[in-house]
Amino acid sequence: MVFLALAMCLIGAAAGGEPARPPKPAEFANVFSFGYGSDEMPKDDARFDALLARIKAAGFNTIHCTYTGNRLALCRKHGVKMMVDLLAADTGHHVYKTVEIAKALCESLRGNPDLWGYNIWNDEFGKTGLGRLRDLANVRTWDPTHPAYCGTYRTHGMGHLTSADVFGYYDFHWRRGPEAHFPHLMA
Repeated sequence: MVFLALAMCLIGAAAGGEPARPPKPAEFANVFSFGYGSDEMPKDDARFDALLARIKAAGFNTIHCTYTGNRLALCRKHGVKMMVDLLAADTGHHVYKTVEIAKALCESLRGNPDLWGYNIWNDEFGKTGLGRLRDLANVRTWDPTHPAYCGTYRTHGMGHLTSADVFGYYDFHWRRGPEAHFPHLMA
């Protein structure tokens, strides 16, 4: 099974006028992810349970997946936090396509200790910066107790999200050399 560990870093204080930032996560998230924007995880609870046991044993403490109550209960059982994918349109929990459903989910998860946060974007930003800022503000309002994660694999447009709660740069094409990557890690 393919996995991706996302190194996550917290970014500085929010600019004026934005909803208050959520508190810093209680722990660093070493995230197991298998796709985004759709539900690629095992649908069967027994298989999801077995997957959680394996990723926990491998050192992961967070799983990036779509939300179900059963999945969250299994995460609690294994001591693995859930990062809810708010980009999977087929689940109805899409941060900007099904706003009211995503809002209801985030509000229901406020303060839940089994949740790490929310994934609201994993792509290049370019011309989508304003939309991502909107999504970030919405999630902060709906659930001020958990961070929203934004990631990109391209450097274009990284400056659009200087107020992100959590930002990940995940371009692992090292054949281009460190000079193509390291200057952007401080953006």
